[in-house]
Amino acid sequence: MKKPVTLAEFGILQGTGVAMWCDLFPSGRILGLDIDLGHINGNMANLTALGAFTRNRPELHEYDQFLDDDASIGRILAGAKIDIAIDDGFHSTESIMKTLESARPHLADEFVYFAEDNGHVHQEIQSRYPEFFIDHAGDLTVITRRRQIPLSVRI
Repeated sequence: MKKPVTLAEFGILQGTGVAMWCDLFPSGRILGLDIDLGHINGNMANLTALGAFTRNRPELHEYDQFLDDDASIGRILAGAKIDIAIDDGFHSTESIMKTLESARPHLADEFVYFAEDNGHVHQEIQSRYPEFFIDHAGDLTVITRRRQIPLSVRI
């Protein structure tokens, strides 16, 4: 039997993404990381009233994407590895690169990492991490450990 997925979303704002991931992966470990948890905490009652979190609840953690902080990610994961990472946070090249660098030691052997809303970061990632396969379409960059089906074919 496959182990449950560990999914980390960086930049959760009001929590609609983590609500969706909790429904999609009811036995998964869903981590929501954001510099200001006030937004999701203020929206939890609304999300719950709309039917969110009936099958799973996220773990919420404060996290600053501008810090090189793999130690915090390591403490949060407590030995687990990230299978799916979504960077939907600040969207700057600097913040995406810091987050990837911090998450990198904690990625599973087979992972997928999405960096959203930045059309140029794929070049920096490819330059710094030639061991990863990088695919991009518009403002979405997809990172894996080995070549998958190209994003352009899947869309």
